[in-house]
Amino acid sequence: FATVPTVDPVTGRTGDLLAESRATGTVPKLMILNSSTDYWTRAASLLHTTVDGESDVDIDPRVRIYAIAGRAHVEGRLAYVARALLVALDEWVSLDRQPPPSAVPTIADGTLVDFVSWQNAFPEIPEAIVPSGFYAPPRLDPGPRWRTDGIADTVPPSVGPPFVTLVPQVDADGNELAGIRLPEIVVPTATHTGWSQRNPQFSNSLRRNSGRTWAFPVDPDERTRSEDPRRSITERYPSRAAFIAASLHTILDLHRGRLLLDADAIALIEETLSRAEAIPETPPT
Repeated sequence: FATVPTVDPVTGRTGDLLAESRATGTVPKLMILNSSTDYWTRAASLLHTTVDGESDVDIDPRVRIYAIAGRAHVEGRLAYVARALLVALDEWVSLDRQPPPSAVPTIADGTLVDFVSWQNAFPEIPEAIVPSGFYAPPRLDPGPRWRTDGIADTVPPSVGPPFVTLVPQVDADGNELAGIRLPEIVVPTATHTGWSQRNPQFSNSLRRNSGRTWAFPVDPDERTRSEDPRRSITERYPSRAAFIAASLHTILDLHRGRLLLDADAIALIEETLSRAEAIPETPPT
């Protein structure tokens, strides 16, 4: 799964995503862009960890891996970052201008964790149905000729123990700590997740592509009534101006980091002004 060689402690095999292209000297410049959902339902952590989930691994210098924090696989909001990265990829190939560095959660800094650690950190949001687990791909063995000739002698393949996958860690609001964080994650008015849990009475499984959003309580009174552990909006932002300033700071940081094009930065600024209308104005003291 990773872009550099790693060893599978179960099978003893060494491999990596780019082994064949590396052997022929044809490794391309490559960008991999993942949503939060891809860590929950597609085992994206294996792109940059060992297969036992014990440590981070390097990323090949010809590859960049980006994670969009707290956003779902099918959300149009990923396009804000994707457009900027497409331009950066073009400049990398055409002009040899280095693109933005990889931005992913890591084991080393505690932003990529096992399920129990995530459970302990995620707040008890009223009426929220949280996951009971997440995807870990099993080891599959199609038989002795699969690796050499591409012929499957064992159909369906025999199933071995799963690889160890990890998920992005969250803050006290339930928003993810690492990766590329759009304004609604850095300056939030809600909890945004890349996962969506089906009702246990129906399926007790994760939807493959979608996420969820839970708005913060507006004020301390609503927070008390709902027994919501998350701070209310008025406790976070003393004024609309404070909310707008913090949001603009985030947008400008993303733009300076070449993670937003000019037009998309403007669009997010306009969106910020609209979002600010949800911030109650308090009278001056």
